[in-house]
Amino acid sequence: MITLDVLLIGTILGALAILSAAIVWLCHFVLRFHRLERHDKLEYEARCVLMEAILAALDGLSQLGANGPVGEARSRLKEYLVKQR
Repeated sequence: MITLDVLLIGTILGALAILSAAIVWLCHFVLRFHRLERHDKLEYEARCVLMEAILAALDGLSQLGANGPVGEARSRLKEYLVKQR
């Protein structure tokens, strides 16, 4: 017959508690990482749409004859968009 010591049972339960806490923490960390990735992707897409809209507005202004800072901003934005893709 096997007799279990109270300290052995306590040690085993403590080890199981620590392992389960580590697993819960790891699952929480992985879920948070995926949520942040999804959020970053949505923000990147929104930023791209806004930059393309600004570029279209600058193109429209340059077609209407606005030169100087408009043309400079348009060329800088085009260069930036080309580098990003």
